[in-house]
Amino acid sequence: MAVPTELSPFQPVTGRPPPYLAGREGEQTLFRRYFDTLRRGRSAPGEILLYGPRGNGKTALLRWAKREAAADGALDAHWLVGSEIPSPGDFVARLGLGSWLRKIAPESVSVAGVGVSLRGGDDRPLLLAEALEARARAKPLLILLDEAHTLKPEVGQWLLNAAQAAGSEAPFLLVLAGTPDLRARLSEMEASFWNRARQLPLGRLDEGAAGEAIRRPLAEDGIGVEEGALARMVRESHGYPFFVQLWGRAVWDRVRGAGGGAGSVTMAVAEEAAGEFEIRRNRYYSDRYRELKERELLPAARAVAAAFQDEARLSDAALDRAIARSGGGGPGIGEAAKALEHLGFVWQAKGTLSWEPGIPSLMDYWSTRRRRTKAPPANCRSGTAARPGGRRRAGRAARASGARPCFPARRRRSDPTRTGPFRLGAGGLPPRPAGRGGGRRRSSGCEGIALRSSRRRGRDPRRGGFPTCRPLTPSKPPADSRRKASALRRRKPS
Repeated sequence: MAVPTELSPFQPVTGRPPPYLAGREGEQTLFRRYFDTLRRGRSAPGEILLYGPRGNGKTALLRWAKREAAADGALDAHWLVGSEIPSPGDFVARLGLGSWLRKIAPESVSVAGVGVSLRGGDDRPLLLAEALEARARAKPLLILLDEAHTLKPEVGQWLLNAAQAAGSEAPFLLVLAGTPDLRARLSEMEASFWNRARQLPLGRLDEGAAGEAIRRPLAEDGIGVEEGALARMVRESHGYPFFVQLWGRAVWDRVRGAGGGAGSVTMAVAEEAAGEFEIRRNRYYSDRYRELKERELLPAARAVAAAFQDEARLSDAALDRAIARSGGGGPGIGEAAKALEHLGFVWQAKGTLSWEPGIPSLMDYWSTRRRRTKAPPANCRSGTAARPGGRRRAGRAARASGARPCFPARRRRSDPTRTGPFRLGAGGLPPRPAGRGGGRRRSSGCEGIALRSSRRRGRDPRRGGFPTCRPLTPSKPPADSRRKASALRRRKPS
């Protein structure tokens, strides 16, 4: 496949907003209404809080908001990242508030190199609020703070309380975006404004929005999409925006690399692009697996994934029970639940008290690819039944060494990979239910499995029903039966 020379509209890793933000029309309308309020010189109705698992488009929506606000030049928009603000002085320097602070209180500001430090006592947050208010009155101010959960508590307390005070008096708006536990992090910073802020949870897209997120950018580049191929991409992306972008990038590269001109995404093209999509998706799964492993959360994550196999949502009690069943030496139940929420493995959408998967396909992947294998019973020596009589020979060898012979369960007759003299196709005889039609049953002591002596009595082994473990010694008939048999052998024929 040739390398396309154009720039793809699908950029899933860069955080760049896609050409069409599908499924986010409500959030975009809200941002536009807030921006219009700021342009008229009025205070915003309140702050905006975006939260949700990673990969759902929070950064892309913030970048779209910055571009929308700066379109006419009426708003002064600033983009910040929480981890890049280690101190209040860095926040002042990033926004250029030093000159405003010097006008308000010259003795409170000192400049050393490129850094700014604030002197004083408890009045420093008030000074910061006054500087923000003065800056916003000169020109409406918009601050978009991404990764807000990474803010240091002392910095967050200063910034959020100052922003709340400034936003009530001047055209100023603060927008925060972070992980699902962002509200709990803000509570730890003693900033209670988030209770009054407009909360916007960002989750997965519905099928229609996911399809439009792929179809519309391709159509703008002159690329059509067959309905069958589009349905497959929507189904395998599970509405997860990051996977939607991965699919769009894979099929766009195939079409543009094949001919360089207009084309169409057919089922064959989707099949070719599926390999590239799966490679990138599995790499993403591996990154999430590594994060959980480093935090000793793998047992808890596996238990929660198993619980979601039966339920679409889990209550708090069900989530705690699943984590408690995981065992292991990781963090406690409460700490594990908080860590899983922080990583976006589970989360609670607005208006619900139940938990749902952050990435459902990730849980399906673990359930099928990382399932634990059952350990064999203790004091058990493995045997083989590759040929007739193999189990008997292995059993005699195990008993001679003092171990209990345990054998793997026989494969079903419909298995096309089965070999040997008893191989049958799908039309073979069904296995005989356990406990019916056999001889007397006896207990082997191997996990409580009841065994039959049908093989010793010459019954057809193809009928199935053999146990996974054999007893060490055959059971003996009752004493009265032995006496009757001896009497019959001594009796001579007349």
